[in-house]
Amino acid sequence: MAATNIVAERCSVQWEYRTARAQDSAVIKKTIADYLESNDFAALSVSNEIELDVPQFSSHLNDSWLAVLAGCGAKRPPITVPFGSEAGIFERGRIPSVVCGPGSIDQAHRPDEWIACAALQEADGFMSKLGAWASQTGPD
Repeated sequence: MAATNIVAERCSVQWEYRTARAQDSAVIKKTIADYLESNDFAALSVSNEIELDVPQFSSHLNDSWLAVLAGCGAKRPPITVPFGSEAGIFERGRIPSVVCGPGSIDQAHRPDEWIACAALQEADGFMSKLGAWASQTGPD
């Protein structure tokens, strides 16, 4: 049972953050650890655990990978965007990765998001060409 006029036996806080630079993550982790070890929490039993660490993805593609993407119809060279992706996990495992998708990020992940049909057709063509390239190519 919960009510607004009781003192809870325990409290749990789950939160996430995304950094603009990889080194910012260490600063955030240290700031939180220092705060939880401060006198404000001396009388409490506090635990702090990281449930999932998705590293920042920096897309270190060499010229040959960029040429493959361009040959499949990529419109521009890779750019940095401020959102999370599993690609950082792949990159940490030294698996070359690229994050791509149709439309503009300016229209995505917001109320009334949308993608133009032409952008879907263009993405379908890109993925078809990339699939054809992959089916002709052996592992590095």
